[in-house]
Amino acid sequence: MVDAFKLGNEYQNVWYHEFCIVDTPNKNDKDNGKIYQRGLDYSNDMGGAIYKGQIVGSTSGTPLFQLNTIKEVTDKSTMALGEDDYRKYPIAYETDDEGHVIGYTYNTDANEPIAVFPFSKAHDMSLVPGKTEDGTFNDEIRWTWCNIRKPNQESDSWFYVGFEIPYLIVDYKAHPVSQYDEHGNIITNALTIDRVDDGTHPFYEMWDVGVPKGIKGDTIRNLRVIIPTEANRNKIYASSAIQINPTTGEMTMGSAGYTGIDDDIAAQRQILVYDIYNYDKKLNPIPYMIYVGDFNNIEDIMVSDDGTLTISYTHNNNTVFTRKIKWVRDATLSSDTGVFTITYNNGDPAFTTTLDWIKDIELEDDGTIHFYHTKDNHDEVYNNRLKWVTSVELNPSTGLFTMNFNYGAPLTRQLDWVDDIYINEDTGEIIIHHVDSTVGEVTLPAKLKLVTSVDVSSDGYMTFHTNTNESFQAMQTGTDTPFRLKIVENVVLNTGINDDKRIQIKYNTSATNTPIGDPINFVEDMVVRESDYHLLVLFNDPTHRATAGDLDGDGRDEDGNLWVTGVTMSDGTISSAYWRDYGTIKDQAGILIGLNLTAADIGGEDILDYLNITYPNGLTEGAVKQKIVTYAPGINDEKDFYAFDYNTYQWFYLGKISASGLTDAILVTQGQFNNETLADVATGGLVFKIINTSGLQTAAMPKFWDKSYTSWQ
Repeated sequence: MVDAFKLGNEYQNVWYHEFCIVDTPNKNDKDNGKIYQRGLDYSNDMGGAIYKGQIVGSTSGTPLFQLNTIKEVTDKSTMALGEDDYRKYPIAYETDDEGHVIGYTYNTDANEPIAVFPFSKAHDMSLVPGKTEDGTFNDEIRWTWCNIRKPNQESDSWFYVGFEIPYLIVDYKAHPVSQYDEHGNIITNALTIDRVDDGTHPFYEMWDVGVPKGIKGDTIRNLRVIIPTEANRNKIYASSAIQINPTTGEMTMGSAGYTGIDDDIAAQRQILVYDIYNYDKKLNPIPYMIYVGDFNNIEDIMVSDDGTLTISYTHNNNTVFTRKIKWVRDATLSSDTGVFTITYNNGDPAFTTTLDWIKDIELEDDGTIHFYHTKDNHDEVYNNRLKWVTSVELNPSTGLFTMNFNYGAPLTRQLDWVDDIYINEDTGEIIIHHVDSTVGEVTLPAKLKLVTSVDVSSDGYMTFHTNTNESFQAMQTGTDTPFRLKIVENVVLNTGINDDKRIQIKYNTSATNTPIGDPINFVEDMVVRESDYHLLVLFNDPTHRATAGDLDGDGRDEDGNLWVTGVTMSDGTISSAYWRDYGTIKDQAGILIGLNLTAADIGGEDILDYLNITYPNGLTEGAVKQKIVTYAPGINDEKDFYAFDYNTYQWFYLGKISASGLTDAILVTQGQFNNETLADVATGGLVFKIINTSGLQTAAMPKFWDKSYTSWQ
């Protein structure tokens, strides 16, 4: 409707001041039945449509029923919906004085959780499930529902009902009982079976089986659940078939079978049995299978279309609750007569009523309105005549506006608007032309002032010149202070060793330079001190160098870094600044041998004492500078290697290179180890053998770890 009205005179199905009613495909839409009058201002957001009221139409879509689980219905209550979708579900229930459910409380907020109801509260009955693995009991059949209806869709709405139905759980425990009474006589049937739970959970049972300890070696085992068949009917005995001689205590077994076995075989029912072993006369007796009782558990739960709840058991016959669950099966609404009917699944009488709404509206040419109702097809006539515009004419040249109606004289008005504006850019004069000839052209007393040029002084002040021969200076916003254009005149970076190394900027608005950012640092000079081959670095920025106040007595700062002064620079001058000492570095000589010493060279002294006394600063002169030293008692003996630590100023032992060819470790394959292999291993060396581990035992102490095991050789 809005898009059509915005077309203006191109759309003529509904003319200006005429009425229209919105008819949506789905009668549940929020806009269904709204009445609008078409206005003249078709450029606004509604295309000129003026809202007059709303007539509610019939609902659409039949509510369809679907049986789900509580989890599925809960998901329906929280899933995302469209902007105009509608959802309703219960969050609580209301009861009368006797506790009967008489109504429900529905959601008013999208974030309210859906309620889950106990079946007994709604239906005057108590059904209990059993017991979960964590020990909690489920004592209710729980259920809930959710209705979802969507606008502007041809599909039906859905009514979801969710159930959670428990099933029977049976637990057993057993304890030994004596086969004899208090006088010492043998009890014919000492077996006891007692239900020991409190009975408050109908779908949970706990049975305590008292198992006789046996007489003279008699015992029972293997308590279990089975289904009797024709093949094993003669192997199942009632407990009464056990006969005990009161004098000798000897056990004999009577005839096989028990009461009800034929029905159990035919219906394949479950029973509880145990095995009894008679050791009176046999070392390995054949056990007798003794019938204890019926094993009864819930096998299936079904809900039929008429609401009948059927619970099937593994042993007993089914329990049937006729037409116990009631829901809406169908709902119909006649759009012509307004008759609304709801039918139920359980055979209850249908609910019928007649709804009344306006199903049709007619408008005669003279403005008379007819409202037709669904109930009795009643025709409601309004004699008040509607007047609307039949046509509108506007002369764009003269401004004459004429409006014609469906009856009566037309309305004529002289409209005036500005159809043109003339501006003289040289003088700023503004002339406005009107469509009304009685007004014509009007020259405004005000002039349009235009900036024609701008001057900027060397110190940044800006002056504007206009077409009206006026000049004015730019001011800072909200103040009387002239605005100045700030310009960078120069950028300076000092290079002196003690200068500030921050970038400095000279602006036209300031007489001094402005430093910005962090200092720019670089290595001014780098030398290697020949006395100990320490690497010394001089930083260009003063803030990256230590001062005397930053150092302790050893010349180190708080981070432990070493600083020195009085360093000879690369150009030969002496620097008074502090240099960072990075310690010794290795020269290009590498590990070349400087001296080859023998016992004759050191005169019988200890080699380390000789080196520390003779060369306290290491090898610092000529071709042997910073090289390592070898020592051997004789020329052909094995060599020991020694080096100087230029940080601690001490000589130390590096190691030995042997000419024997012996190795400290060797790897051999299983089966290839022999005495010749050992000849190549130094005294105290290691021999590693490759062992195939497939087939090794995995016991806690396999024979492989036994000290007598020799299969790897």
